Amino acid sequence: MDHLEQENHKLHEEVTTLRAEIEILRNLVSLMTAAQGQSLSLPFVSTQAQTVTSTTPISKVFTSTPQHAMLEGYL
Repeated sequence: MDHLEQENHKLHEEVTTLRAEIEILRNLVSLMTAAQGQSLSLPFVSTQAQTVTSTTPISKVFTSTPQHAMLEGYL
């Protein structure tokens, strides 16, 4: 019988702890809901990224042109 009383007491403590944690979670959800309501009432701010165009020159190597060609008349 003593074992059942200990288990009952342990379960009672666990239920009490869970109820306290649920209350904390309810408060957090209320705060988040209130914060979302405030953010919805703020004016719309665009979050689109701006396009930046770079004009940095890029070197190109044409594959059809021989890289080590001897000019005519050089020899």
